[in-house]
Formats: sequence, C-alpha cells, structure tokens
Amino acid sequence: MCKGNDLMLKQRWLLLVLVLMVSLFIFNYQTADAQDGGGGRFKTVEMTYTEYTWRMVSSQDGRFLCRVIVAHEGYPTLNDARPFCLDILYPATETPAPTPTYEFTPTPGGAYQTPTATPEPLVIENEFMEIYLEASWELESTRPVKVVQRIPIPPMVVELNTPDKPVKVPAIVIKASEPVSDYTIMAIDGTVNGTPFHCPVSVCEIRLDHDAEVVYWATSSLGDESQHYRATVRVAENYGGYYLTKTAYSPVSLFVDTCADIWGSTATGASPSWVNLPASPDDLRTDKTLHYLAQQLIRHGVVDASSCPGGGLNANGSPNGCGIDQAQQAMLDWQNRFDLTIWSTAQELGIPAKYLKSLIEQESQFWPASAANMFDEYGLGQVNEMGADSALRWDTNLNALVCTGLFYNCATQYDNLVVRDKMMLQGGLVQWVNADCPDCAYGIDLVRAEQSISILARMLRGSCRQTGYVLGQSASKASREDMWRFTTLTYHAGGQCLTDAVDQARQNGQAINWTTISQNLDSCPGSQLYVDSLWEKIRSYDSQAPLAAPTAQPEMIIEAQVPTPIPTRRTDSIDGMVHVTVYLDINNNQRQDPGEALDQVEVVVRYSGGDAAYQKTEGGRAEFPFVDQMAGSILQVQLPYYYREAFTRIPASGEVNVEFRLPQPALPSTLP
Repeated sequence: MCKGNDLMLKQRWLLLVLVLMVSLFIFNYQTADAQDGGGGRFKTVEMTYTEYTWRMVSSQDGRFLCRVIVAHEGYPTLNDARPFCLDILYPATETPAPTPTYEFTPTPGGAYQTPTATPEPLVIENEFMEIYLEASWELESTRPVKVVQRIPIPPMVVELNTPDKPVKVPAIVIKASEPVSDYTIMAIDGTVNGTPFHCPVSVCEIRLDHDAEVVYWATSSLGDESQHYRATVRVAENYGGYYLTKTAYSPVSLFVDTCADIWGSTATGASPSWVNLPASPDDLRTDKTLHYLAQQLIRHGVVDASSCPGGGLNANGSPNGCGIDQAQQAMLDWQNRFDLTIWSTAQELGIPAKYLKSLIEQESQFWPASAANMFDEYGLGQVNEMGADSALRWDTNLNALVCTGLFYNCATQYDNLVVRDKMMLQGGLVQWVNADCPDCAYGIDLVRAEQSISILARMLRGSCRQTGYVLGQSASKASREDMWRFTTLTYHAGGQCLTDAVDQARQNGQAINWTTISQNLDSCPGSQLYVDSLWEKIRSYDSQAPLAAPTAQPEMIIEAQVPTPIPTRRTDSIDGMVHVTVYLDINNNQRQDPGEALDQVEVVVRYSGGDAAYQKTEGGRAEFPFVDQMAGSILQVQLPYYYREAFTRIPASGEVNVEFRLPQPALPSTLP
C-alpha cells in the first residue's frame, strides 16, 4: 500500500480522538446486566457529535503541513495535533530517533509492570511546539458521527430507619434513593412477617404493633430492582411510648476498602478514620465558600446577582463580596448535589466517600465543565488522556468496561494494543466523564457528571494498583494513610513520580513515608502541595460540625435551612503580591533572555479559599495583589492555554514569585 493510503488509514483510525468533546447528545436508555468488578447497573447511550477536519498550514509560506481531526469547536489544541502531525513532519529515516518501546508482564490483581520507554528527543518536541504556535488553520470539512456506549451507574440506596426516641405510634420509615437524577424510584415493596406491602413512593412509613421480620426492596424507572434486604425489628412498650430497635440486617452492606485489599501487606497499621463509609449520604454534607463555584453559578445564571455591583463579579471575573452573599444558598445546594452518588459509588466500589468528594472539590469545585490546564481535562475529576491511559493499564476491569461500552474487539489486552487502538479507548473513557453540553442548561450535562463519579472511582482503583506495584517492586512498606497519599500522587502526576521518589529515598537510606517521598519530588513540581491540599480538605470533615440534612418523611422531603455565615478577617491573614513570569526558552538555556518574554498569555491564580484572579501578561509578567490570605496556604497558578500549572505556598512576607518556562518539559522516561 502506498504511503498516501497508509496516511489515510492512520487518520481514519485516529478518529478515536473525536470522542473527546461533544457538540450534541441524543440519549437512548435501556437496562443491561454485566459484571465489571463492582456492580452491574448500566444504561446504553447513543451519542451524536460533530467531526471537524482541519488543515494545519505554515503561516510563512502557506505550505500544507498535516490534517487534524477533532470533535470540538475551535482550533485543534497542541495535544490534538501531536498524534496526527508528528510522524508526518518528522518521518522515520534509516537511522531513526529512538521511539518508545513497551514491555508488560501481567501481575496479580490485574496490574501490569510499569512500561519502559525511550522518549523522542526533546528537540523534536520543542520544534513541533514552535511549528504549532506559528501555524494557521483552515477548516476542511465537518460531518456528524454516532457512537454507542454502555455507561455504568451506581446502585440504588435503600435505608430502613427506626425512631431514635420513644414514639406514640410504632412505625419504621423505609427510604429509597436513585443516585442518577434522570431516573426515579417508582416504588418500595416488601413483606412484614410474610404479608406483602406496596408503597408507590420513595419514602414509605410502615406501622409495626409487635416484633417483625421485614423484607424490602425498591424499583427504579430504569426498570430494575435493588437488592432485597431483610431486617428484624423489635418493638417494646415502656413508659413514654414505644421503642423500636433494628436487631438484625442482611445482606450487611459493610464498606470494604478496595485499595487496602489491593495493597495487602504492603500497607501497614490501621486505616485512618476518614476511610470509613459515613452512615448516610447526609453525613457527606459540607458548607464551604467556594469562590470558583460561586463564579460559575453567577456566570451561568444559576444565581441572580444582578443587584450586585458588576453583576456580582469583579472585573477579573472573580466573585465580589455581594456576589458571594447572593450565591451562598446555591453554593450549599450545589456542593452537596452529588453526595448520594458519591456515597453509593463508595459503597459499591470501595473508594472512601470523603476522599472521593474531597478530590472532586479540589479538581473542579463541583462544576464539571472542561478546562485546559496541563492537558485538556474533563468532568468533575478533571480527567485527561494521560490519566485515562494510566487507568486503562492498571485496572483491567475498567479497560474491559470501556471496550464493551464501545462495542470494540476486546480480545487483546490494553498494553498490547497498537497506539491507534489505545487512543480509541482513551477517548472513550474521557468521553464518559466529559459533561460539556452546549445545548444543556448552564452548558453542562449534570446527568453525565453524576455518571462520571463511578468512572472516577474506578480510575482511582487503578491508581491504587499502580501504587501497590511500585512499592512492591522495591520491597517497601508504608502506612495506610501514606499509601493513600502515594495513590493521590500517582493519580495527579503519574506513576513515574512515585517510582523516582521511592528510588531516590532508598538511595538516600530514608524510610518510605510521605515526609521522605515529598522531599524527592523535584521532577514533579507542585505534586507535594497538591497532595497536602487534598489532605486539608479530607481532614476538614473532622473539624466541621454536622450539618442539618433534608429529612425524609412519607411522600415528601423537607430541606433544612442552613444560616449564611458572616465572613470576618482572620487574625493570621496577610496581604501581598503574586509575581508571575512567562517566557519561551528558545535557546533552551534554562533562563530568560531578551526577546523571550511572552505577552497576552492568560494567567489564573487560585487561592486555597477558592478566590480566583485572571490577568494577561505584559512584557512577560503579570502581577496579582491579594488581601486577607493566610500565610502558608496553598496557591495554584495556571496558564490555561499553554498547558501549565504550578503550586506554591504563600510565605510570611506575602511576596510570591512563580516562573513559567516554555516550551513544555521532557516527557517522562516511562508512561504513567
């Protein structure tokens, strides 16, 4: 076959990239049964999107460079262009540059050995980035494309509650909840001492005049039933009324820490208390002032802040004080709208609910729109292609689930697939968590966002496997809490960061714990602060007072009112300035020289409390004054359209300096 035909075939296969972003969704749901390592509820989704074919053209001489196909509006990103253009612009020669080679060996638990690879020379990556930045784009064609996926959804939550104090009328309340908002509970059915009952509602009150054995279950509009539960309820009459006690229960829905099982003896000591599943989804409720979330709620019309100066937003886009006040109730409702799904997913898949919610808060503040940080990232967990690749390598159940969902030939293990097929599965996984929907309210598909929580938990399970493998290879052990920190590092920055840090700590004769590992993360800047920031969120559950949650009553739900807090300035807060420098290191000498400063680069600064500020560079610099921030708190600085981010802490002096050197750094020596 001639080279031109080879190119056409390759580009057709590379249509896998097209499932990364969606222009139009058309859903068709049906029930399906499967065993995927955790649960068996699925729905089938037929998705229609628009394919865009672009021509990359040299802006110097108008020469055609390569053709790129994407599934989102706007010009192709650097990551879109790379797989289509690198081989064309830098074809192999008789003495080709080293290319990645991978060797995998299956290990127990569905994990695989970390692949070994030799990256392409940094000079090619740098040159390609310069070509991309200088190129112009011509739209060649568009066409509609359909994809069918089978999406996993978490199980229904069914609870039998007895009064916690004496009552005049002895009764139990059975409450059923559907964690996916486009389905509803149709009925609660069961028997009391063999006598059937039927409640065509989601909250059912049943009077018991004496001891009873109760069997109960729920039916969903999806067309399936929940598990059938059995409980023994004792009824005792005493002074003041009736006492009801649930003395037996089956099947017992005990939370099993999946990652602890994966780690085995590699993890030592007791599990931290936050790992345990809260007694009820209501125990996950938080009441935090999240500035990025408030900004999005105001910008998208969820909150009407028209009575505030600037419509509730400052000139740089961040919410002002009036906007925050107007958004308080909406912030409370929104940050807790996914609690039921998080709790149900945690119970099903064994990923701690508090960890899962804290990770979502850190990544997206519960607003599931896509973002362009280091790579294009999607959904509540801000998942990108590299994260998808790692998850598919390390969780064979997830890999099989994505394969089956795409109706793809799954006979070959992921690590043995050719690049084009791996990219197809990566695209399918990323699309599952992509909640962008231009035609939906607020520009996001909230149903799809709920569905992504189950996928995110499965990805974390893969990170747990990779963490266990890395420590097992070095015959190292660590506490269970530190193993969770290592897993967070792997999820955020890739397994190579953990591998290198463990190797360095062992060479230094250091014990393997988070203190020593965090000291050896020079090749992964910002990772330590990312992990530490997540732990601050997890531990905040121990310090906050329990929030009043909506109370379930027969045939209706009453929401509790939470008073709006009055913000006051902290006594340990400081004022200061963030200085950001951005330059293109053309000669690769690791310093800024004349003519290398980059202007009009958008910079975003996010503070630990959720405040965000936006600005574009002038002369390669951007200055961000701040007030009322705590010394030692974590600061995140992003270049959204140059795929860069950095984490640092605010020093006591208040003067923060952050430098971004472009082009992008060398790829890791092994894939995550």
